[in-house]
Amino acid sequence: FDKKVYKLTGGLHGVGLHVVNALSKKLIAVVKRDGKIYYDIFEQGIPVSGLKTASDVSEIEKLGIKIQFPEHGAIIKFYPDPDIFETTEFSYETILARLTDLSYLNPQLTITFLDEASGRKDILHHEGGLIELVRHLSEGKEALMEPL
Repeated sequence: FDKKVYKLTGGLHGVGLHVVNALSKKLIAVVKRDGKIYYDIFEQGIPVSGLKTASDVSEIEKLGIKIQFPEHGAIIKFYPDPDIFETTEFSYETILARLTDLSYLNPQLTITFLDEASGRKDILHHEGGLIELVRHLSEGKEALMEPL
């Protein structure tokens, strides 16, 4: 890990994506950075493509991923392994709640959560960070003091 990793709060000390990958039938990771698009494909946790640089957006779209970030960002698309999980359907609300928490902890981050099965999409961005979270949680309640 380089020191830049810890500029964002992830919650699992950097192992979260590794766990998702290990428990997925297939995982595709796409990163856009410095004007270039990189991607890697994994099956059952094993890299099958090696890190590649896409020649253009159409190469990524052939993987079933629509590039939705203008300058930079990351997209993770995964398919849970039905041999591991009893059900491969997840609660949208549970995942949305966790991502909402992360968006408050990382005010510089915009999270787009898309459920391709239902078409539901939420964009989470909380520039006010923890102060915004406290204000949200205390709506309709009398404040003992103003935030510092």
